[in-house]
Amino acid sequence: LGYDLLFQDVDVVWYKDPLELFHEKGGPLAEYDMLFQDDGAKSQRYAPYCANSGFYYVRHNPRTVYLFTSLMYHSDMITGSHQAVLIQIMAEHASLFGLR
Repeated sequence: LGYDLLFQDVDVVWYKDPLELFHEKGGPLAEYDMLFQDDGAKSQRYAPYCANSGFYYVRHNPRTVYLFTSLMYHSDMITGSHQAVLIQIMAEHASLFGLR
């Protein structure tokens, strides 16, 4: 559909519109395709990115469309945490396709 996506768990509260920061041209986040909350645990299970899917922002572009298409096709790999599979696919796409 061509939209950027902001996903968050219900326990996240905003005091200011975060989209201004994400959409700022030339800003510190402008070069990234996706932004995730840090998982905090830094466990091997979620390495190398430790992304937490309780909060994330995804820019609509060919790299992110391909990433989430791949995630859908690999849904049979999800046996426990979808975060672990997402991070594996993110690492692959960063290496092979320049996902940032």
